Amino acid sequence: MKIGYYPGCALTSGSSSAEYGISVKETAKAFGVDLVEIDDWSCCGASSAHQTNHLLGIALSARNITLATNEGFEDVLVPCPACSLRFITAQKDIAKDDELRKKIEDAIEMPYNDGITALNYLQFVQKYGADALKENAKKTAPDLKVVCYYGCLLVRPPKVVEFDDPNNPMVMDDILKSIGIEPLEWEYKTECCGGGLSLSRADVVTKLTGDITNNAREAGADAIVVSCPLCQANLDLRQPGRKLPIVYLSELIGLAMGLNNMDSALNKHLIGTGKVSKAFS
Repeated sequence: MKIGYYPGCALTSGSSSAEYGISVKETAKAFGVDLVEIDDWSCCGASSAHQTNHLLGIALSARNITLATNEGFEDVLVPCPACSLRFITAQKDIAKDDELRKKIEDAIEMPYNDGITALNYLQFVQKYGADALKENAKKTAPDLKVVCYYGCLLVRPPKVVEFDDPNNPMVMDDILKSIGIEPLEWEYKTECCGGGLSLSRADVVTKLTGDITNNAREAGADAIVVSCPLCQANLDLRQPGRKLPIVYLSELIGLAMGLNNMDSALNKHLIGTGKVSKAFS
């Protein structure tokens, strides 16, 4: 089975979150899905373009949506929540504004064509991986204590993304339960990590990541599970105090399925992930 794939700027080889890209592609293979990268894709506009120029922010994603549709894809995996939000925002804004559509078509120099559903990684697992996880999850880590961190963009704005409960999301928790991990309850599931301020206000980011990681420690967590490259980078780099591994959901799925390339992903993290890997031994 083939579906479209939009890695965005962070997940490509050599980029800041290449480990996420590795684990996403490896788990897709294990699900029996062939991810086909959209030909000639470009930046989606997150996070600076849409904050400075609304038309540019919409046009960048509209171009990618059109390219994917013209290639015949119906579903497109967009693992980065910032990117998937830009795709969904562009689709909804253009659908309700014919004048905007004309401006977008002028900007991208082609007719706008939208026939895709942009899936974040959790939605992708729900749709394409549920059966594979039931049948092929070979290893469990019942003693591994984790908390699920959704961040802002997977579930907000709720009227735009229309995904899970914006205050107490559970999709990631349920996926982990399906591979034998019972996530801990905690209070900071959807608190902001300061992703958009990583370079401009490191002091703010350090405060926010400190609050998040301190609460995870208080809950008894050995690691924090994420599905966003911006959140992973912030929490991996900026957290104060005793360091908690910040691992991707896709990496835990890969470990549970016994996939060979997970070490190549986990070894790219700043904070050591040995305790997480050993839990699946």
